[in-house]
Amino acid sequence: MAGNFLILEPSRWQVAIAGRVTDAQTGQPLSGVQVTIAAAPAAFNSWLSLHAKQYEARWDAMVERADRTRTAKDGHYHFLDLPAGQYTLTASFPGVGSRYGTVDAKAKVVVSKARSDPGKISWVAADIALPPTTLKGQVTSADTQPVFF
Repeated sequence: MAGNFLILEPSRWQVAIAGRVTDAQTGQPLSGVQVTIAAAPAAFNSWLSLHAKQYEARWDAMVERADRTRTAKDGHYHFLDLPAGQYTLTASFPGVGSRYGTVDAKAKVVVSKARSDPGKISWVAADIALPPTTLKGQVTSADTQPVFF
């Protein structure tokens, strides 16, 4: 009798992609930045689709999910147990209006096939610097002297 079986894999909780989000101008860490996996291998997308069905209507409202997270106070973020492949991350700062731009970053996850370490993920560092969208400069007269008000 043939049947379809669901194969469960143990949770390894291995960091696959990790990084830090900072202000591109000051280098200071940014807390609360949303980092989203915008593009991923088919294996991840299939798994994510099944995971979304588990949460049904709550899925879209979730802040923390397998494909998106927020940075901690020190600007750090991470994604766990990702299958091998190329990923595109998008960092944006919701709740601060247009103060910061949005940045995409690429990361390639590699999973070991060696007998000594089968399935071990080699984590990838993906640091992101968000550019502020504020103008900064000095008002000068035609002879390049600063103008004071």
